[in-house]
Amino acid sequence: MFYAIGAFSVSIIIYLWPRSQHETNSGPPTLGLGGSIVLILIFAAQLAFIVISYIASQALTFTTDELLDASKNRELAMEMKHEKEADAAKAAIITSMAVVNDPDYKLDSIAHSSTPARWLRYDWRVTEAAIPLGYEDGQPDSYMWEHQQLYVVRVPYEGRYRAGKLGWHIGAKRYMYIPYGPNRSEVMLEREDCDILSGVHSDFAWYRIREGERFDVSRLEIPEPWELFVINPTTDRAERAYVCAANYKGGQQLGEVLHGARHASIPFLGEEILITPFLVLLIKKGAMASPDAVSVDAVLPPPITGGIAHTGVRNDSTRASAGGVSPTSSIPPPATAPQPIRRTGTMPVLFGGIGKA
Repeated sequence: MFYAIGAFSVSIIIYLWPRSQHETNSGPPTLGLGGSIVLILIFAAQLAFIVISYIASQALTFTTDELLDASKNRELAMEMKHEKEADAAKAAIITSMAVVNDPDYKLDSIAHSSTPARWLRYDWRVTEAAIPLGYEDGQPDSYMWEHQQLYVVRVPYEGRYRAGKLGWHIGAKRYMYIPYGPNRSEVMLEREDCDILSGVHSDFAWYRIREGERFDVSRLEIPEPWELFVINPTTDRAERAYVCAANYKGGQQLGEVLHGARHASIPFLGEEILITPFLVLLIKKGAMASPDAVSVDAVLPPPITGGIAHTGVRNDSTRASAGGVSPTSSIPPPATAPQPIRRTGTMPVLFGGIGKA
């Protein structure tokens, strides 16, 4: 553009440059009609080129802030893409877990992993140790929530331990959810009151309860080395709760099932959903470090005081003194226990908040 401006200026200067007296007396030089037309066309072309160059330069002009913002947006988009791919890979692991009574079942290894399964007292640090066994379908925003993991939790409520679900993307980072029968509703409880299951996927499998079948613990034909995973193994059989999973609304939702039931119960959007068919969680024999113990140190190493290492493990019976119930108790929690929030299906669904579960 600068060259065009320069050429245009030089042409004007040459044309208008003062001539000598001799040239003045003899009159202006005669270009003729053809020369004048050529000169006008040259000026017009140069002027058009200047205008086009200016418009193009304005269109291609970026400020430093715009360039930085564009770079940040590209990095963020790439980050979100990688996160989504990682979530999809984890969901693939969940959906590919063995179902021991399916025709294509094949046992990979009898031995359990070197990392024992255990219950962790809920803490924000347990993200890496907790094992996802379910996932959301991605509604209402498939880009943000697709394949978001769900984790198995247990919590003392109304006289016994109950199985439920926890997701980092639901519950306003504060609540977990359990199904509750009397009112067919979903109950929100504080996460700090629950234990979350940790371990590795190879130590867990599923047993499929098909449409019309009853979940009868005594009649299940479970192959070695598997056994039913019970969240409260020290209670009477009738009160024992088992972890279940079911395909619902495009995701694999988690909940619980009791001995003798023909359906599983899952919490979803304020309601207790009774569903069949469903899967019941199995665990390799010996893979659970201690079914009745809970680690209170999450994934951190046990602290050492005076050369003595604290185990960081407590028995569930200590929960009663903290406002809960022991696994063997049939007494409802004391009045000082945190009051749950019961949601019903008529409650508005809030995106990204406690309304989505």
